[in-house]
Amino acid sequence: MKQLGTQLRALRKNANLSFEELSRLTRIPIHYLKHLEKEEYEKLPPPVYTKGFLRFWAQATGGDEAALQNAFIHRKRSTFLENNRVKKRIRVFRSRPIITVRHLVAMGIIVVLVSLVYVYYNQSIITRSPQVKITHPVELHSVSADKAITLTGTVQQVDTLTIDGSAVDISDGSFSHDYLLDNGWNTIPFLATYRDNDPVQIIRRVIYLEEE
Repeated sequence: MKQLGTQLRALRKNANLSFEELSRLTRIPIHYLKHLEKEEYEKLPPPVYTKGFLRFWAQATGGDEAALQNAFIHRKRSTFLENNRVKKRIRVFRSRPIITVRHLVAMGIIVVLVSLVYVYYNQSIITRSPQVKITHPVELHSVSADKAITLTGTVQQVDTLTIDGSAVDISDGSFSHDYLLDNGWNTIPFLATYRDNDPVQIIRRVIYLEEE
C-alpha cells in the first residue's frame, strides 16, 4: 500500500492544483494540506477532522476516498504500534539498573561515611564514660603490711567518686583517700559517675594480716 502522503501528492499533481488552489476548493487551510502530504499527523487536528479533509481532497482531485481513508487508518495504526514499541523499549531500558563508575564511587563514599560515623559513635561512648586510674594500689590483688593505707589515682570526666561508699574530693582531677584495712581480705569498690552515663566501678582487693 502506497503511503498516504504519496497518494495525496500524486492526486494533487495529476489535478494540476497548487496548495492555494486546493485550499480554495476544499476550504481546508493550506498548512493542514501541507501537513497531510508530509504525513505530519501530530500537527493535524483530531482524526475525525482529518478524515473529513481526506474526503474533500478526494472530491477535489477525483481520487478514491476509500483508498485514502484506508491508507490513513493503516498509517495511524502503524504509528500507534511503533510508538507502543518505543515506549516499551524505554520502559525496559529504564527498568534495568545501570551501575556506572559514578554509582560505585558514591557507594564507596557512603560506606566510608557510615564507617566513620560508627567509629565516632563508639569512640564517643568510650570518651563519655568516666575515666578512673588507680595509682595505688595498682594491682587488682595486693598485700599490705600496714593497717592504714592511702588510695590514690586520677580521674577524667568524673562528677563524683566514692570509695567504699565514702565521697572523695576530685576537684583537681586526682584523689587521695586514707583507708583502714580489716584483718584478712578487704574488697574496696571505687564508683565513678559522669552526667547521665552508666557509672563505672573498679575493685581493688587488699589483704592485711594482723601480727599476733
